[in-house]
Amino acid sequence: MKAAPKPPSNTRSQPRRSSSLNVYDILFVLFKHKWKIMFFSLLGFAGAAALVYQDSRTPDYTTQAKLLVRYVVERSSADTYENKSDAGGRNGVAIMDAELEIIQSTDLALEVATKVGPEKILTATDVPPTNAAAAVQIAKGITVTATRGSNVIHVSYHHPDPEVAVAVLKQLIDTYFEKHLEIHRSTGAFESVARQTDQARSRLSQTEAELGKLRSDAGFLSLEDAKTALESRRNAIRTALLATQVEQAEQQVKLTSLAAAMGVLEPEAKKNDPQANPEDQDQDQAVEEEPTPERMARITAQEKYRDLSQQLTLFKGRRNALMMTRKPGDPMLTSLDRQIAAIQKQGLDLIEQYPALASMAKAQDHPAAQEAPGADLVAERAKLESIDAKYKMLADQLAKIDAQVDKISAGSLEFANLERRRQLEEEKYRYFETTLERARVDEALNPASMPNISVVQNPSAPAKVISPTTLKMAAAVGASGILLGLALAFLIEWVIDRRVARPIEIQTRLQMPLMMSIPHIRSRDGVAKLMGPDPSYKLLGHGGDQMLPAPATNGRRKNRKGDQEHFIMPYAGAIRDRIMFGFEINNITHKPKLIGLTGLSMGAGTSTLAVSMAKAFAENGKFKVLLVDLNGSWSSTMPDTPAESLHTALDLSRTAAFRQNPRSLYYAAAPTRRSGKGAQTLASVAMHELMPQLEVCDFDYIVFDMPHVAPTSPTMAMAGFMDKVLLVLDAENTNRESLSWCYGELEKGRADVSCVFNKTKSVAPRWVAGEH
Repeated sequence: MKAAPKPPSNTRSQPRRSSSLNVYDILFVLFKHKWKIMFFSLLGFAGAAALVYQDSRTPDYTTQAKLLVRYVVERSSADTYENKSDAGGRNGVAIMDAELEIIQSTDLALEVATKVGPEKILTATDVPPTNAAAAVQIAKGITVTATRGSNVIHVSYHHPDPEVAVAVLKQLIDTYFEKHLEIHRSTGAFESVARQTDQARSRLSQTEAELGKLRSDAGFLSLEDAKTALESRRNAIRTALLATQVEQAEQQVKLTSLAAAMGVLEPEAKKNDPQANPEDQDQDQAVEEEPTPERMARITAQEKYRDLSQQLTLFKGRRNALMMTRKPGDPMLTSLDRQIAAIQKQGLDLIEQYPALASMAKAQDHPAAQEAPGADLVAERAKLESIDAKYKMLADQLAKIDAQVDKISAGSLEFANLERRRQLEEEKYRYFETTLERARVDEALNPASMPNISVVQNPSAPAKVISPTTLKMAAAVGASGILLGLALAFLIEWVIDRRVARPIEIQTRLQMPLMMSIPHIRSRDGVAKLMGPDPSYKLLGHGGDQMLPAPATNGRRKNRKGDQEHFIMPYAGAIRDRIMFGFEINNITHKPKLIGLTGLSMGAGTSTLAVSMAKAFAENGKFKVLLVDLNGSWSSTMPDTPAESLHTALDLSRTAAFRQNPRSLYYAAAPTRRSGKGAQTLASVAMHELMPQLEVCDFDYIVFDMPHVAPTSPTMAMAGFMDKVLLVLDAENTNRESLSWCYGELEKGRADVSCVFNKTKSVAPRWVAGEH
C-alpha cells in the first residue's frame, strides 16, 4: 500500500501504436456512418434515374462515322519544312490528338453551321437562329474519341431531327478534310506565294540589267575573270621584267669586263657618271689610258688567270685520259683531282679579287671573240641597248596594267554588291518557284480523295439513344450523392463529433493505456443484483452491532433457481487478473492494495464496475475485500449500512473475530459529498490521515467507488493514494479534449491510471474497430 503518491510503474502502459491515419480509420468511418452514406447515395441514384427518364421521353437521334488516319504530311508554303509522320502506334499519339482537336475546334463547327444552315440546327428556340449559336449546338452534340495507340477516329453526333444529324455529320467530315489540308499543307497560300514569286522575278531582272550596264562600261563580263586575267598578265610582265633586269646586269658586267680587258673606260661608268661630259661619250672607246699600278696589277692577274686556265685545261685532259683506263679511286686520279681543285681555288680567289676576270673566263670558251675585240665591244654595246629598250617597253606595259587594275578595284565594290544582290535574289526566286509548284499541287488536291485519310464508315443510320450529355449529368448526380454521403460522414467523424468513437483511439490517437473495452449490453441488471438481498454481505448492523456470523455460502451467494450471473462479471474477472498480474510484475506486495474506480462523467458505470470488481477479488475466498462507497450511489439504498462505516470497518478488521470469520467481501461507506443529514465527509486531507489505519488493517484489497472526475472533485487528490486507478469511460459521452485533460490531471497526482471503455456499441467488425 502506498503511504504517499509515487510515480506510476514503467510497465503499466500497453504498447502504443502510431497515431497517423490509416485504412482502418477510414473503414471505421464507412461502417459507422453506412446508413447516412447509403441514404445520400440513394438520393443521388434517384436523381440520376430521374434525369435519364426525363431524357428518354424525348431522345435524340445519334449517327456515327469512322475515319482512318494513316499518316500526316506537314508541308508549308512559307518555309522549306516538310515532314511525314505515321499516325499509328505510340509515336502517333500526338498526331491523333492534333486531329481530334481540329475536329472539335470552334472554327470547324462554325463552318459546318454556316453550310448546313442555323435554322435547321436550332429547331426549338425563340430567338433568331445565328451561325454562332448553331456552332455552339454542334459542339455540344458532337463526340470525338480515339483509342490510344489506334489511328481510327470515332465521330458521333446527336440531334432531335434524324436527317439533320446525318447532314451535320457528313458536312463535318467534308469540312474536316478541307481544314486538314489548310492546316498541314497551307492550301490557302497559293495566291500569296504566286505574288511573291512575281516580285522576286522582277527584282532579279532589274539587278541583272544594272549588272550588265556596269560590265559594259568596264569592258569585261566577269569581275573575277578580269582580275584573274590582269593579274596573270601583270605577273608575266613582272617575271619578264625581272629576267630583263638580270640580263641587263649580266650584259653590263660583260661589257665592262670587255672594255676593261681592252683598256678603255667602262661604258656604264661613263653613262652613270653625272660629271661626265656628254661630248666625251662619242669619242673612241678604244683609247688606252696611261699605265697605273692598279692597271699593271690587273694585267698581271689576267696573265696569271690565263696560266691557271691553261693548267686546268691540261690537268682535265690528263684526268679524262686516265679515266678511260683507270678505276675510280686510283692514286693518279686522286692526285689529279687534288691539283685541279687547287687550281680552281686559285682561280676563284683571283675572280673574287678581280670580278672582271669572270668575263675573261667566258671569253676563253669563245676564241673567236678574242680575235676581234673591237667588233665584239660594239656588238655587246648594241645588245645592251636592245635589252634597255626591252626593259622600257615592259615597264610601260606594267604601268598600263597597274592603271587598269586600279580602275577595276575602284569599281569592284559596286560590282560585288550588285553580284551579291543578284545571287540572293536568284536564290529567292528559285525558292519561290519551288514553293509555288508545291502550293499549286496542294491547291489542286481534292480533299475528298486525300491518300492519307479515308472514311472507314460513313454516317450511320440515326438511332434513338440517350443523350451523352444526359448520361454524363446522371453519372455526375449519382456520384455527387455518394460523395456527399462520404463527405458528411468524414466531416461528422473528424471535425464535428469530438467524442472517442472506438477503443483503439485511446491508444493510437490519445496515447493512453487501455485496460479493457466492455460492450454495451441491454440488461436490467444493476448494482442491486450484484449485491443481492443477503444481509450477510454487510459489515455492520444497526447501532454498530458486532460482526454477524458467516453465511453458509462462504462469501458467495447461491443464485436462486432461474437466476443468472450478472453480465459484467466476466469482464470484472478479466480486469482483476490484469491488475493482479501488474501488481506481481511491479513487486507490489503490501497489504492492503488500494484500487480506485472513477469515471469521466456521471452514468459511466463506475459503481457497477466497482461492485463487480470487489466481488471478483473476493470470489475465490482467499482475500478479504472491502468495498467502500465514496460516491454515495449504492450505499444510500442500503439502510443497514451507516453512512460513516469506513472507520468502524477498519477498526473491526483488526479483531480476532474478523480474522476467524470466513467471509471475504464487506461493504462500507464514506461519502465525500455534503448532505443535509449532517454526516461528515471524507476529504482529501482526511484520506491522508486515514492512511496509518489502512496500513494496519487486515484487508487484502480495498476497492473505492470514487466520484467522477471534475474540477472540484476530491478524486484528483485521492487518486494519488491508490495503487491502481481505473478511469471508466462512457463510449457515448467521452470527449477527446476532456479525456486528455482528465488523464493529465490524474497523472499530475502520480496516479497509475488505466482506461476502461464502457458501453461500447459495435458499429463495425472488431478487426476494424480495434475493440478489446
